[in-house]
Amino acid sequence: KPDILITDINFGGSDNEYDPDLIIAGVSLARRIKKQLPSVKIIAVSGYRNNDSVFEKIIEKDWFDYFHTKGSSDLYEKYSKLRNDVIYEKTGLINYLSKFFSPLNFNGDVNKSVYRILDTDYDRNENLIYLPDILNYYNSFRKMLDRENSEFLDGYFKIYRERDFTDKEKRDIKNRFCFKTNSFDCLYDNIRTTLYLERNLINEILNKIISETKDHCDINKAVFNIELTENHVVFSIRQNSEFDFDKFTESGRTMSVYKKIKNYGDIIIQSGSLILSVKSETVSPSDEIIQGSIIKMTLKISTP
Repeated sequence: KPDILITDINFGGSDNEYDPDLIIAGVSLARRIKKQLPSVKIIAVSGYRNNDSVFEKIIEKDWFDYFHTKGSSDLYEKYSKLRNDVIYEKTGLINYLSKFFSPLNFNGDVNKSVYRILDTDYDRNENLIYLPDILNYYNSFRKMLDRENSEFLDGYFKIYRERDFTDKEKRDIKNRFCFKTNSFDCLYDNIRTTLYLERNLINEILNKIISETKDHCDINKAVFNIELTENHVVFSIRQNSEFDFDKFTESGRTMSVYKKIKNYGDIIIQSGSLILSVKSETVSPSDEIIQGSIIKMTLKISTP
């Protein structure tokens, strides 16, 4: 399941081995891929020029995201754009918020970021010039935020139109969306990573996970861990007790709290030979059998 595919359109051999099916094999391939895996981005490579009748017929179909044709030199640019699109889709809201709060670390535009207002000494009159751009960027992901948090930011933007933020107001905004991975006692020994996301949601979910762990096992014997990968940060709790999937899914109370993670990632619960994805609400056989149970909260992050 690739993210991006670069394929020729013409799979044919020499002229004396003419096979009409191979001439458009790349189109057939792209059509089948798009039907089965619509999220895959496809770049078509072709020796045909833009005014060629065959090429004109091919581009009538919407099977390709980009074409790279004979004489053009923009393959890398087209690939880079698609790669960025893929990264945005994979990293989701945290990527947006990271750029919004800390653009210098995330290849973002300072002039579209609240960074101009919170962390710099830019002149306020100059900031007001860029405020429409900042608001437009904020509005591009506003609906993905928890209602309480979006209303919180809306109110602060109204304040800024009238006056500058106080230091306390700046701290309030950053504290609302700045989550440090060592904020919890159980994670003090781990490397500190700062995530820009809805802190109240993560606090609620992680506290719920810890509370559930206390109810079902000896918390002092549970093993807490944090793992960083290129695109994820994973909080995990391993405990000796088996997990009761039937009781968990029937209750729904804990599930409703866990599902608040949907804009940021997933919570995976593994026990015995079964595994549950909170995002999909499905219990399925696991590839491995484990003793006890593991609860993992996986957050998607962008690569600085």
